[in-house]
Amino acid sequence: MKQIFKTKEPTSLISYRASISKEDLKNQKKYEQSPMIVLDDLRKQLLEEQGYICCYCMSRIDYPYSKIEHFKPRSIYREKQLDYSNLFIACCGKRIDKKKFSDCKTRKEKSSLQKEYCDTKKGKNELKHIQLLTDIENNLKYSKSGLIFSDNTQINKELNDILNLNYDVLKRNREDTLNQIIIELNKNNWSVSYLKSTINKYKNKNSKGKYRPYCEMIVYFLSKKLRQKES
Repeated sequence: MKQIFKTKEPTSLISYRASISKEDLKNQKKYEQSPMIVLDDLRKQLLEEQGYICCYCMSRIDYPYSKIEHFKPRSIYREKQLDYSNLFIACCGKRIDKKKFSDCKTRKEKSSLQKEYCDTKKGKNELKHIQLLTDIENNLKYSKSGLIFSDNTQINKELNDILNLNYDVLKRNREDTLNQIIIELNKNNWSVSYLKSTINKYKNKNSKGKYRPYCEMIVYFLSKKLRQKES
């Protein structure tokens, strides 16, 4: 999870919101009635804004396998249902058989053994201690086994109970990503220059405007190693 910097909202969203009275926005399901062009523009803008990673788990996402997330649930905060500062992009929050399903919305079959995470697990619950527009990454830590946690007990509870970010698949993906980086660092003898270049690579978007999956976890570990090397 990393801080998200909001960019200019799509003009189609601005126009659609301007056509709705404040009273209707507060009391009616206007997001669900949004024209397709608004939702299409919004999803593309959010993907570019976040560098094509989920706002919660930081896994790679693209257009078909993503969901528009209302940080403050729209079922409770109707007045925020079209507020761009409340809108993010998240993964589908459940393991997907890409051969069977074309996108998040077409998944109808559910298994009692499946686990949900991110926005899908969050549902109508509110995150009161995790904030995506602040430097949340400074309150998060990782273990080499892929565990994400915080010294703040309230944040830690939300990570596990509301977002389920330590679901075994996510932990394994984070661990595998870190192990691949360690292999490359071993080849380069953990040199300070290579550490710095790798940290810089994971802090920034690539030439295609994408962050690398689980980038903040890699930055966390390599920054610790760099501090040790330079001390």
